[in-house]
Amino acid sequence: MVSKAQKERAASLDHVNWQGWKIPLRSERLKDAVSSFNSSVSLLKEQRGEAEQSDSSVLEDLYLAACNAHDDTTTIIHDELADLANQGMGSRAETQRAELASIGDFILHSKLTIMVKWNEDLIDKLLAEQEVRLRAYKRYSSWNVYAYHHL
Repeated sequence: MVSKAQKERAASLDHVNWQGWKIPLRSERLKDAVSSFNSSVSLLKEQRGEAEQSDSSVLEDLYLAACNAHDDTTTIIHDELADLANQGMGSRAETQRAELASIGDFILHSKLTIMVKWNEDLIDKLLAEQEVRLRAYKRYSSWNVYAYHHL
């Protein structure tokens, strides 16, 4: 269910800016979906900024919510492209197809950006855990060597 605040944001969202282009959002469904996706991404970025204070399960939930919002938005874009295909050819339909394709590119780029950042964070976490294990192993093995030589 879409919250009242999210509906207000969607109502005020009439375009997206991407790669120097101002791409209009023509349908209410698309406005709601893009608004939901943008909200999910910004909330994920906000929580990631407070990573030490955030629980990793909260970040996982936010990441999955952003991915799901991307999938929903992509589905809506495909539905609208199918509707345009039924309308036939013409400059207006071609313009709307190009706009929908650009919005799809914008959404995909945003999702790939958060996926890359998510994977970088996972790698950093794994490297930190590996470093802790390595320090513990070195400490333990050096103690064993010292004990062995002093028997």
